[in-house]
Amino acid sequence: GAWRSGSRDSGLPMLLPLARRGYLGASIEYRLSCEALFPAQLEDARCAVRFLRSKALAYHLDPDRIGVWGASAGGHLVALLGTAGEGPTRVQAVCDFFGPTDFLQMDAAGSTLRHDAPDSPESRLIGGPIQQRQDQVARANPITYVTPDDPPFLILHGDQDPLVPLHQSRSSTRPSGRPAWRPASTWWRARATASPAPRSTKRYTRSLTAIFRNASLHFSQPCREAAWRSLSGCRAETRL
Repeated sequence: GAWRSGSRDSGLPMLLPLARRGYLGASIEYRLSCEALFPAQLEDARCAVRFLRSKALAYHLDPDRIGVWGASAGGHLVALLGTAGEGPTRVQAVCDFFGPTDFLQMDAAGSTLRHDAPDSPESRLIGGPIQQRQDQVARANPITYVTPDDPPFLILHGDQDPLVPLHQSRSSTRPSGRPAWRPASTWWRARATASPAPRSTKRYTRSLTAIFRNASLHFSQPCREAAWRSLSGCRAETRL
């Protein structure tokens, strides 16, 4: 987590139930902040999207119907894919679980972690204290890139999250003062939880399935078995 630890294996519990419902899932890795500064992480995520599109025939997927999901730091990166994607890296649906969207406002919104500190996860991602590198931070903020033609978002965030303030999933304006998130976005609040870690896999599978279905990402019936067979091969080849 926090762009500084983790591996693609952590995404498998979410992918397997979706694969059974007819979706092809790929869990990716990106360079951590101890290995490279932003935008390396976004570049790696974009590389994964391009790779999947290039393998559309082999994996029996529709290259024009790709959705992404991530939590916390991963939520930040998928939000960037949704707002800053273009051409072969553009996606058609985004599921963001409690990801930061506006680094400079996190401390003001209330958090048990000092995000403005020189050693905060955000500062380590950028390469220095975020309040002293506001231009670089703007390039890393998903909220910077919001436009009316962004894909639909499903955003889940615990209303007692002590680390990433709920404000990050509710902020409605960009620095310019213009509206940020498109009206079609869906907002859920997970009551009395620090973060929406699933109590049951079924609950979050339904959430992901809903947004993917609404964005017309579901495979046709003949593709279900092929998608299930392709899951392990896709995961192996998308390691970055």
